[in-house]
Amino acid sequence: MEGQEEKPKKRSLFTYVYFGVLFGIALGTALHNIGLGLVLGAAAGYAYYQYKVKSDKKNNNNNEPDKE
Repeated sequence: MEGQEEKPKKRSLFTYVYFGVLFGIALGTALHNIGLGLVLGAAAGYAYYQYKVKSDKKNNNNNEPDKE
């Protein structure tokens, strides 16, 4: 339909942690410690998710008109 804007699809927490774990596997392989890499990757994915959620809320609040 014309005139309707499509909202960007929001990614879930699982998606960010999943990509963090994939990154962690590569990091763990480079450090010769897969366990440490998995934990660091999962933590990095979770931290990035929290950052994105906070910045999305901040951007949405700025776009709302005043309710006075």
